[in-house]
Amino acid sequence: MCGIIGYIGKRKASELLLKALERLEYRGYDSIGIAVVGEGLEILKDRGEVSEVSKTLNFTTLEGNSGIGHTRWATHGAPTQENAHPLTDCNEKIAVVHNGIIENYSELRKELEDNGHKFKSETDTEVIAHLLENKNLPEVLDMLKGSYAIVAIKKDEPDKLLFARNRSPLIIGLGAGENFIASDIPAFLKETNKVVVLENGDYGYVKKESYEINNVEGSADRKVQEINWNSEAAEKEGYEYFALKEIHEIPRTTENTMKALEDLKPYAEEIRKYSRIMFTACGTSYHTALYGKYLFNSIGIRTEAVIGSEFSSVTIGKDDLVIAISQSGETADTLSAVEKAKQRGAKILSISNVLGSSLEREADFSIHTLAGPEIAVIATKTFSAQMLSLYLLYKMIKGEKPETGLEKMQRTVLKLDAEIKKIAEKIQKKENAYFIGRGIGYPLAMEGALKLKEISYMHAEGMPAGELKHGTLSLIEKGTPVIVPLLPEMYDKTISNMEEVKARGGLIIALSWEGDERVGDVASEVLRVPKTGNEEYPLLYILILQLLAYHVTVLRELSPDKPRNLAKCVTVE
Repeated sequence: MCGIIGYIGKRKASELLLKALERLEYRGYDSIGIAVVGEGLEILKDRGEVSEVSKTLNFTTLEGNSGIGHTRWATHGAPTQENAHPLTDCNEKIAVVHNGIIENYSELRKELEDNGHKFKSETDTEVIAHLLENKNLPEVLDMLKGSYAIVAIKKDEPDKLLFARNRSPLIIGLGAGENFIASDIPAFLKETNKVVVLENGDYGYVKKESYEINNVEGSADRKVQEINWNSEAAEKEGYEYFALKEIHEIPRTTENTMKALEDLKPYAEEIRKYSRIMFTACGTSYHTALYGKYLFNSIGIRTEAVIGSEFSSVTIGKDDLVIAISQSGETADTLSAVEKAKQRGAKILSISNVLGSSLEREADFSIHTLAGPEIAVIATKTFSAQMLSLYLLYKMIKGEKPETGLEKMQRTVLKLDAEIKKIAEKIQKKENAYFIGRGIGYPLAMEGALKLKEISYMHAEGMPAGELKHGTLSLIEKGTPVIVPLLPEMYDKTISNMEEVKARGGLIIALSWEGDERVGDVASEVLRVPKTGNEEYPLLYILILQLLAYHVTVLRELSPDKPRNLAKCVTVE
């Protein structure tokens, strides 16, 4: 959710903090704030995005070599100047930034107010600052219930940053004579690629030449890791938006994953051992899970897929394998599902894109996707990488070689961009759109609808094509966009569903393959990809669906990188 950054060293803190917050804005952009300790503790903050607030507040006027910053995705308290982080204590000698939710903040706030503390915001975070007035960090942590990544700075101790982590990500970045602490690696990747990933229960401090990590359960020894992403991977590199850049990076992600094919073999062998596979995930990752469900069920492996927040109703045991999927590896509902599964004796295989994530640490086995940093809030290349990982596992279990040249086919699909934009121009003023598919095309329809509605704000719904006539057909009228990813599997039945739409005047946009002539008799528009196999088409079609959502969004003069009310990493339940 929220973006956190802390710096301590020899350089001007405010300049580094501001640049880091620009890189972290995908985690929240309701408000922004920076606190720096120089001659005193100075804070500048306000509601709004980094670019607009920095113009009015001029953050770089703050002088000092240590400080903290925050970009917010609101949970407790509306996006206002008063609720923006950092939050301070009564005497404004302590500043705190926080990601997560303090579940018992109401009781703590009442107790503090009864003891004379004056609050200036509606946030749960402010209680932390007031508690730190009279207590040390371990004592404060003993009083907090909930999830948190906390970084604090004190006017009277400018040589250190305090930190604590519980169920919200926090990473230390190690430099030469300077150190960083952030909620995500891209914040400081231009400055250093040496990191220490903190774990649940960790707390301590960071100084410019050293750091100390303790844990509520005892001593903590966390290894230093080197991140192999280059800093340019977290920059736009000439693209107008990160979303477009990241869609265009999908072929490279595919190529990197195919090179690491041998690394997946142990996981394919592991999957064969279990009587049942249970996928759990949320949002886009849940659509990956549905794709995997279709793949594995097709070869006789009993497989189910359950949304993370609904996992408590599942019956599961020690003979089951849970495959938990999360782009960030920090999705709260997915982690909660994993915790329940482990309590019942199931084994966990995780798929995530962030090295050292909470999900990876909780799992018995882990697949790390090779998508590199993804900055836009919407999942594009990470979704493709997740699907590809499951596709390769499926092929290994089946004893078949994967399709060669997938990355070349994906590059061919990207050349359809101009055609896709023309279709986007036809539908960008519509109020509703429907995505329908059968078999393995159904999760793709769900994902296409999600992409369109989350960034363009057009109402979009994805469903099995056969369900159209059980209610939704009443909403189809002249010009209503209906997007159909066609597959060889159940092709005739899907064409029949398209005929139902055509009879009501709907605008049918079909995704098909070279050589499929029949589709042109039914569809209003056809986008064709290279001919391949049934299971491979989703790996090509997804680029079309993402580009369609992108172009509709830009035509509506909206940002595809920062949709309203959404954040990249959902660390609250």
